[in-house]
Amino acid sequence: GIKDNILKESGGTDKSLRERSSIYDMKELSCPVLILHGANDERISVEQARLLDQKLNELGKAHETVIVSEGSHFITDMTKTQYTLPFLEKYLIRDD
Repeated sequence: GIKDNILKESGGTDKSLRERSSIYDMKELSCPVLILHGANDERISVEQARLLDQKLNELGKAHETVIVSEGSHFITDMTKTQYTLPFLEKYLIRDD
């Protein structure tokens, strides 16, 4: 249903679909990004995370990509503890 909703909301034109995607604006990115994606996500293809990772690598942007091997679409307490909090501590919490 998500694909149908996106096509309905956007009209399905190349221009409207491009406007919905952040990958085309990554050149302007000024903060680190955590890409956290479940390998078994039933809603969004893990390939989307890999494409964004590739784009950020090409642009030399600070980011971390984690594909959770047993993960689905939802962030769990484990993923928050193991990946999100350390990322935030690394990039947002300063001791200076």
